[in-house]
Amino acid sequence: MSSKSNIIINEINKFKLPLIIHFVQYVFSLTFDGFSSAFISNREIIFETTYSHIGNILTIIILHTPLRFNFIRDLVSYDRPDFHLRFVVVYILRNVERDFDLRVRFSVSSKTTIIPSLTNIISSAQWAEREVFDYFGIKFFGNLDMRKIISDYSFWGFAGRKDFPLVGIFSFVYSLNFLRVSKVRGNLKDFWSIFFQKTIIESKI
Repeated sequence: MSSKSNIIINEINKFKLPLIIHFVQYVFSLTFDGFSSAFISNREIIFETTYSHIGNILTIIILHTPLRFNFIRDLVSYDRPDFHLRFVVVYILRNVERDFDLRVRFSVSSKTTIIPSLTNIISSAQWAEREVFDYFGIKFFGNLDMRKIISDYSFWGFAGRKDFPLVGIFSFVYSLNFLRVSKVRGNLKDFWSIFFQKTIIESKI
């Protein structure tokens, strides 16, 4: 193991949990420099890694370690628009027998939004991956059902990114010139103009 891995192991040793120490050492021996940091907090092991190592690390943790964290408790993501590695993705795995959680956290840029799917190992990961895709546009390679799961199919963009139009792209209005309903592109400026005029009128009543 590298000097960086030895430093992380030394930090884990401070907790004096032999089983956990053995687990971390074993994972490090198989993944080498895949981790950037590891620590324990509130009965959770937290690993930080990089996008390029995530598939290999998750496979080893779930299938090939004495502590098999083979239950996916959650899969979450959040957006940091000001960072180059914009999206943070966190897998939360659980060892039910020993009542211990493990988090594997990594970041990806907005240009690298395809990551390996866990569905070939844990089938229940499918809905969690679809939710992350629906909110942030992060696709999971190997997930055969990459559809929206919460937002409407007509919704443009991804809600978690908060870069979508507030009034929609198109609006439907009745045209007196053509005597029919027409679809027109939404105008945010017009929307706020109408909103403020209505607010002023209502405040005077």
